[in-house]
Amino acid sequence: MKDFRRATVVIKGANAIDPQGNVGIIMAGFDGGSMAKTVGTVVSQGLRYIVPVGLEKTIPSVKEAAAWTGAKTLDYSIGADFGMMPIPNALVVTEIQALKILAGVEARHIASGGIGESIGSVVLIIQGAEDRVRKAVSIVESIKGEPPIKDRKVSVRLAGTRAASPGGRSESCRPGWLTD
Repeated sequence: MKDFRRATVVIKGANAIDPQGNVGIIMAGFDGGSMAKTVGTVVSQGLRYIVPVGLEKTIPSVKEAAAWTGAKTLDYSIGADFGMMPIPNALVVTEIQALKILAGVEARHIASGGIGESIGSVVLIIQGAEDRVRKAVSIVESIKGEPPIKDRKVSVRLAGTRAASPGGRSESCRPGWLTD
């Protein structure tokens, strides 16, 4: 962020999108993560966030969801306690915008989800000239069935201590599924 220009964009995924196209990011931890490190420069300098976000993350209202969150406002949380921040200056790219950019078709989101390999899926209906529809179908078919992105497990090292995983256990105490 120290070497930005007017054409600089920051790519930042989101955790939520609403029907109005507002996007939000969950911020856990005391420092606010990557969003906290970029938002001041992006907003003050008039830069843009490009925000790729899947339609399976659709919620009724990002603004309302953000108003309900905040680590210190929660009495109990399964997992990390967090806040949500609407992402300012966002150029949102969902599957709909991606298909318009890449194939020149119009798309409508008509359903989401399922079980097994359909978890996280979205169902779209596309319209356009036959050659553009064929291009869109070709693009979708070229990525359909891609394996999921493998999670990266990160250990925390505090000065003067050995590496620890969540819960304060040493790395050697981690179950195999967490270290893969």
